Amino acid sequence: KELLKDHKKKGNNISLPDVLGGNVFASFAEVLINVSGSDLSAKQKTESLAGVECILDFTLRMYNDLHIIYFETSYLQASNEDIKKNIETLFREYTKSISYKGELSECRLTDDWEGVENHLDVYIESALDEGVMQKSELLVNLKFPIDRLVQFINQYNSFIDDGKKYYQKFDIILESYENEELCASSLPIEFDRLRNDMDIAVEKFAIAYKPVEINGSRMKEILYGVSQF
Repeated sequence: KELLKDHKKKGNNISLPDVLGGNVFASFAEVLINVSGSDLSAKQKTESLAGVECILDFTLRMYNDLHIIYFETSYLQASNEDIKKNIETLFREYTKSISYKGELSECRLTDDWEGVENHLDVYIESALDEGVMQKSELLVNLKFPIDRLVQFINQYNSFIDDGKKYYQKFDIILESYENEELCASSLPIEFDRLRNDMDIAVEKFAIAYKPVEINGSRMKEILYGVSQF
């Protein structure tokens, strides 16, 4: 566009208003029209387009696809916030019956897991000292949050599985640019960085974000009180 400013033919050039000027497809059409209507020679016109052909081709082919990644990543971020709120609420409900007052964030910050265990030990000891009816009620107070925990683990597993599939889809989208071999030297460096980030994200969703223990021996211990150690 800057190049063409010095080669305008009176009456042959167009300038888009602000709204259309921010539209990538309208801007592309503007460039083509102004190139054809400029006083550049045929050779200069070809050379001026050749200098930007790869970035124009990349933008037109990948513009909508990159927006899909952007919006769906925003959706995943919102889902992640929901998971975070749910686990904070679960911790609050889980520890309420044993009279532990701290929030999950505080417990993590101070590494106060021993404090939670101490409250649980006191609760169990009091349950053993109570009569049959009281024992039954105290055990229900423990069992209900355990059911909530299992529900959350299922929700978490579903979120991780969906997240992995989303990022695998993003990876396929980013690998779909048809002229990558021809335009490799002209592509934005952020594009390669984004593809590398996607590969790392897929691996994290498959391994780091889905610890085996909560779906194996630990789950058995939670549900049935069967310790493997």
